[in-house]
Amino acid sequence: YYENSDFTPDEKTAYQLITNAYANYKTSVMIPVLQKDSLSRVYRAIFYDHPELFYIDAGDYIASGNSMEYRCKYLYSKETSMEIRETIENEANSVLQSCSGTQKDVIDFISRYIIENTRYDNKESKEDQTIVSVFLDHETVCAGYSKTLQYYCDKLGIPCIYVVGYINGSAEDHSWNLIYINGQWTEMDLTWADPVFDDGEGIDYSYLFQPTNKMYDHRKSLEYAYPIAK
Repeated sequence: YYENSDFTPDEKTAYQLITNAYANYKTSVMIPVLQKDSLSRVYRAIFYDHPELFYIDAGDYIASGNSMEYRCKYLYSKETSMEIRETIENEANSVLQSCSGTQKDVIDFISRYIIENTRYDNKESKEDQTIVSVFLDHETVCAGYSKTLQYYCDKLGIPCIYVVGYINGSAEDHSWNLIYINGQWTEMDLTWADPVFDDGEGIDYSYLFQPTNKMYDHRKSLEYAYPIAK
């Protein structure tokens, strides 16, 4: 989604080259020359669009003439990343084999599974911004909930956007999802639906399968033109 937001041709090229480099665990890649802010925007887009790249970290760069070398950084070694990936894929495939029914039924099953097997815990680590915190630690923050649902949707071929924004009255960033099912977009916030988050009892469906106008306390980043759920 973010790749197709409002990137310049050079930004789109950089996005594709860097994504491919990370996917293949390369140490560096040559990209078009970009300003620092522009390169940061490209990295954020990759991070938002690709939950399966749980092992990446923001790299640095060396600019020289008409080219720029982007140097990839990683949270784990390639061997460790592959071991984690295998663990994640095995669990995800097992969950998906248990799904049945309509697209909404499947998304509901997956959402409940994530919520029931995850505890909200703001421990402020790089892992809690990725699917690793959910699949391996079973403790996460909003980013982990959102990226895990996005990961499942990607495996199913269901369009899903990792939404960035904030909650009214809070200075902290927040993330949730927009999912395209049954011919329309719907909003999903697994963090707020998790009863552990606010010491409630039972999953709070007022934050699942909702139109945009019912997400009263959620405000999306104005940097991106998100679709409206109806």
